[in-house]
Amino acid sequence: MLDRPELTDAEIAGVLRSQHGIELQEICFLPIGNDVNAFAFKVVATDGAAFFLKARRAEVNLPALVIPRFVQAHGVPAIAPIPTPAGALWVNAGNFHLILYPFIEGESGMAGGMSAAQWVAYGAALRKLHDLKLPADIQSILPVEDFSAYPYYQSVLQQVDARASNVVFQDDIRRDLAAFWRNHAGVIRHMAQRARELGDSCKHAAWRGVLCHADIHTANVMVERAGAIHFVDWDQPIFAPKERDLMFVEADQAALFFQGYGAAEINRQMLAYYRHWWVVQDLGDYAERVFLMDTGDEVRAHAAAGFKAMFAAGDAIEHARKIDGYDST
Repeated sequence: MLDRPELTDAEIAGVLRSQHGIELQEICFLPIGNDVNAFAFKVVATDGAAFFLKARRAEVNLPALVIPRFVQAHGVPAIAPIPTPAGALWVNAGNFHLILYPFIEGESGMAGGMSAAQWVAYGAALRKLHDLKLPADIQSILPVEDFSAYPYYQSVLQQVDARASNVVFQDDIRRDLAAFWRNHAGVIRHMAQRARELGDSCKHAAWRGVLCHADIHTANVMVERAGAIHFVDWDQPIFAPKERDLMFVEADQAALFFQGYGAAEINRQMLAYYRHWWVVQDLGDYAERVFLMDTGDEVRAHAAAGFKAMFAAGDAIEHARKIDGYDST
């Protein structure tokens, strides 16, 4: 998130000293990420070793910590939590859970772009993930796709639709986004309804499940300065059709990606479902931050900008509508 949480340097240093045995010389808050419950820091030990520290305010999602360690051990380039000497994958600091990772010198594929070779490597790595055979202990903790069309954010969109239509907001950010909402209300309602329709259809279809990262767009592909790629942010792993991950493949790079991934038969109905599902999630998430949560102006403005960007040419809504067989008008 953009705002630093109420977590002091002294608290962070004390916990990492007592639980990880690491003495820190530097703690730097990183205003990155799009999760209101997650905060990022770069911490540097007295011996010069750098780490990425995630502070989570919500409950720890066990698969998000266990899965990357499992797939990393089986050759998938995942960035996984560093356990304490006692084997714990997270430690507590007041109201926060702290998770320590290696720090990757580089930038995301979205921020810095990816070469042709890196797109091929991205495809090969994702295929390795999808081909993994899962032991019973891993399978038992994985959520399983239910094609529910995200009822939580469906509810958020309905709440905000009512507010945007009937409330006169006093602050500029909400007043402006409410006007934008009213101008695009037909599209918003249609995307939510279509996600439900596609989800209902997919519930009756046969599908083969694989382990999916579930959020593997290029913002979560870290590219080292030396060129190697790594999959990060394993917050939503799920047992689902491969289309859950393949929805993120950009059309202009698909040929390179599938050089690495290999032959794959794509179920267009499921791909359309996931792209509509993603729209519902992101529209709902942004709208919740603007209209329903007690957030600061910077977070609210960032969310409002993200909401509007989804309607731009070439963005998420256009992608969803094209795969479903109609244009974005």
